Amino acid sequence: MEDEYIDALVKEIENSTYNDKVDTVFFGGGTPTAVKISNLIRVIDAVKAKFDTEGAEFTVECNPATIDYDGFVDLKNAGVNRISIGLQSANDDELKFLGRIHTFDVFLKTYEDAKKAGFENINIDLMFSLHQQTLEKWLYTLNKVVDLKPAHISAYSLIVEEGTPFYNLELELPDEETDRAMYYGAVDLLKSKGYEHYEISNFALNGMECKHNIKYWKRDNYLGFGCGASGM
Repeated sequence: MEDEYIDALVKEIENSTYNDKVDTVFFGGGTPTAVKISNLIRVIDAVKAKFDTEGAEFTVECNPATIDYDGFVDLKNAGVNRISIGLQSANDDELKFLGRIHTFDVFLKTYEDAKKAGFENINIDLMFSLHQQTLEKWLYTLNKVVDLKPAHISAYSLIVEEGTPFYNLELELPDEETDRAMYYGAVDLLKSKGYEHYEISNFALNGMECKHNIKYWKRDNYLGFGCGASGM
């Protein structure tokens, strides 16, 4: 089934009526590395064959435990130059509650594999206002991540949407005051460590802002490919 989907996705890209220069490419929303790396490379090659991606910011999202060092090397050789890793928390109990298949130690191995493969532009995704999370536990996560000195950090507050697995659970979520303290605690801590707060949930070292993120904020045009994708 995976191979058939990749076939269809490649065909969709090939049939695009736009075939000009693009300056950002983003594989994400979900976990692209959940598919075989060879299939992911097929899609990357299709994008490069269809569009002029010379000099483009080329991001692939991944979750720890879904890719290893060899996979990162393959992505680097295929032209990917930015990696976004979905850590979410440095606390293993919070990761377990979120249903993540990784621990913090597994994440560290994934991060080191990406660095060893030659990636310098790495984002780490984090989440706060989790079930039974305290301000102290959130700051612990931030400090553990800052110690790694990634180029970019994203920090999102958990929003429980109707129709999701979390919606019917009895959650002990932080109140609004604590949620606010978590957000501004992140802003202050990251600023003190040299991260520019350039967008509501995104922080970057000087010059490492995500160009693709900025496109959304500026309402620039973009193309979307795949099930559920949108463009503008």
